[in-house]
Formats: sequence, structure tokens, C-alpha cells
Amino acid sequence: MIRALAPSVLLAAAASAAAGGQQPLSGAEFDACTSSRTLTYMEAGEIHGFEQYRPGRQVTWAFLDGQCEDGWWYEREPALICFVCENEPEE
Repeated sequence: MIRALAPSVLLAAAASAAAGGQQPLSGAEFDACTSSRTLTYMEAGEIHGFEQYRPGRQVTWAFLDGQCEDGWWYEREPALICFVCENEPEE
């Protein structure tokens, strides 16, 4: 399963970068920006969850109810970052 929220956030960032004359992030650039960090995802001004990025493109998604889901990310094409969850390993 590819998580819908995180890629949409990344696509919005890529579109914003393109509109500003910047190139979208490559997988290596995305890794450099996210590895060893925790990001907060918001939708309509409300926190939706948290994602912790670890070395080796590993991630843990934390829902607001305290449940966590492990997974990983990969670059499918230049500047297209995809997420896979361990509970649903298919795209």
C-alpha cells in the first residue's frame, strides 16, 4: 500500500519547488532531508500523524491513537517517492 497522505505532501512540495524554478528532490536529496528526523503531517490544519525517518530508508508512521506502522520508502522514478507499509507490502 502506498500511503496517500505522505506522497501527496511530497508531491505538493515538488510542485511548489517546480513553480519556484527549483527541481523536485531526488531520492538521495529526500533521504538527506528526512533521515533521522520526525515529521508531523497535518491536513486541514489538524495533525494527522507523525513519521519518523531512519537510516536505510526505513520509516515508522505513528497514528494519533498511538498505533505505529513500520515501512520503507523508495524512489520509483526521478523525484517520485513511494511508501510501502510492512502490513501491506504491495503498492
